[in-house]
Amino acid sequence: LPDRFVTQVMDITGRVEAGERLKRSEAKYRNLYESIRDAVVSTDLAGNFTDANKVFLDLLGYSLEELRSLNFHELTPPEAREAERAAISRQLEEKGYSAPYLKEYIRKDGSRVPAEISVFLVKDEAGVPTGLWGIVRDVTGRRQAEDALRKSKETAERLLGVAAEIIISEDLEGKVLLLNDSGHRILGYGPGELVGRNFFDLCVPEDARAEVRGYFRRLGDEASDEILVHENDVLAKSGERKTILWRNAVIRDEAGRAVGLFSSGEDVTARRAAERRLRERSEAYEAANEELRERERALLRQNEVFASLLRCIPI
Repeated sequence: LPDRFVTQVMDITGRVEAGERLKRSEAKYRNLYESIRDAVVSTDLAGNFTDANKVFLDLLGYSLEELRSLNFHELTPPEAREAERAAISRQLEEKGYSAPYLKEYIRKDGSRVPAEISVFLVKDEAGVPTGLWGIVRDVTGRRQAEDALRKSKETAERLLGVAAEIIISEDLEGKVLLLNDSGHRILGYGPGELVGRNFFDLCVPEDARAEVRGYFRRLGDEASDEILVHENDVLAKSGERKTILWRNAVIRDEAGRAVGLFSSGEDVTARRAAERRLRERSEAYEAANEELRERERALLRQNEVFASLLRCIPI
């Protein structure tokens, strides 16, 4: 047996402490990684998945083990793969990250989910690229809202197109923001010709302009959101004067301030002309009746005179 030993003692306190700090850092990173509301995913440079948080896994319906057997492009619709690869490669080479862009992922069940994704290039301590990080946001709700808004807009445009009345939106100074085809036609203008121009200056007769401007100002001061009815004459492009019956709703901003009017206008020119003719005929009829009644009264007076005279003649 050896009669002496050589013992070497090395202080590894720093190494142990560094290891503990690393473990705490990794735990803190993992907690943050799992608690973040957006989906987070990582791949190697070939696009093979290496990690993902629960949000991403739930979004696509895969377990982490299943995901690690897949490539990024396998979850991208075939028709979008080449365009996405080219766009990302160019941006990563130039900046090291991509601007947010929209794409679709293919879920495990084969359905597609719209997402907004930003991609970041990961490098090691020597600056050599080692992989990619992606932050993914499910935009299904946004897509549905955009689709609903688009359908609503299309429906509104169809309604505006088929409406026989004038449909117009103006700010409080009379600038035309919207005017349907029927409105342009009734006023004698081509489609879109009045949009952006001042309705008061072009379409309100000079003798009515001050009254109509005053009406607009009064509406701007109104607190009520009721539909308000007003009638005034307008001028067509040809100079023809027309009478329009307006139904007005005040447009307000988020603070509740009046910023304009949304109105429907019915051309009642022919109706008002017919009413005037009927009124004139009624007045003429009443005058004729009054003349007949006056003649009747005159005859009655004459009869009374004759009767008086007859009573005075002896028989």
